[in-house]
Amino acid sequence: LCIPPNALAEIDFAESIPPDTELAWHSVGCTRTMKVVLGFSEPFWEKQGWDGSALSDLACQQIWSAGRGGAAVLASLICGDEAERLAAEGDPVEAVYAAVCKIAPEASKYYRGGQVHSWLADPFSRGGSSFLPPGGLAGTGKNLGKMMGRIHFAGEAFSPRIGSIEGALESAARAAKEINDAAQTKEPSGD
Repeated sequence: LCIPPNALAEIDFAESIPPDTELAWHSVGCTRTMKVVLGFSEPFWEKQGWDGSALSDLACQQIWSAGRGGAAVLASLICGDEAERLAAEGDPVEAVYAAVCKIAPEASKYYRGGQVHSWLADPFSRGGSSFLPPGGLAGTGKNLGKMMGRIHFAGEAFSPRIGSIEGALESAARAAKEINDAAQTKEPSGD
């Protein structure tokens, strides 16, 4: 099962959830995050010797060149209070575009449009990457990935590397191994 812990509480499991596991699920927080991607007709930043990366106190917070296959794209990850402010005010794409134009005014000559994904508003993830409170990994965090009978848990929240791609991949490998090991030790049923 690969579901954020904050959504697990709404699933009606046939068996009871061990209290330490339920406590672990409730201890996990999610970042307030959105990503805005802006498309341009060409990577104007390269002509200026700029790689497209910047950290800023403007609405874009952090930007980087995210184009693949020749696409001229700048991506921006906005977190915390700024993400909530942009979501409440209306158009995060326009706010990030305006911020990029302050950093690089020539952006307006090449701008084609943008897209936003707000994990704040995503009903399936209910937030960005996961995190534990201080001491959480040594405390309740050790119970996050515990299997429950035949149910195995995977995803970035169910790993010691919580909140990371590496954690997601490691937890998937762990869950696959648990399932494979269980299948290897099971007696054939004869059915």
